[in-house]
Amino acid sequence: MPNLLECGRIINTHGVRGELKVEPWCDSPDLFGQLTRLYVGGQPYQLETARPHKSFMLCKLAGIDSLEQAMALKTQTLFLDRPDVPLEEAPPSIPHTTALAPHDTPLPPASRP
Repeated sequence: MPNLLECGRIINTHGVRGELKVEPWCDSPDLFGQLTRLYVGGQPYQLETARPHKSFMLCKLAGIDSLEQAMALKTQTLFLDRPDVPLEEAPPSIPHTTALAPHDTPLPPASRP
């Protein structure tokens, strides 16, 4: 069973050959260029092409070859399989900083106007 994460929403079609206009929900739309597979409605699709278009991505999924097939996917959420995304080196997390000694110096009284 894949570990699916939401990565965007199909907002419209583009052209007559099944291309999809996608609103990306990723940190960077460049992520779509690294993917080979997306999921729509639990169904896996091979990602044939992905290119930026204004603030959207234009994606071509294998098996979606006509305007009618693309229209059937309009408003659907796109998912990616978590292992398909490379992880970046994470910055230190909060538990690493809580090992500091507490500092209990009293604060000066607040001044009033």
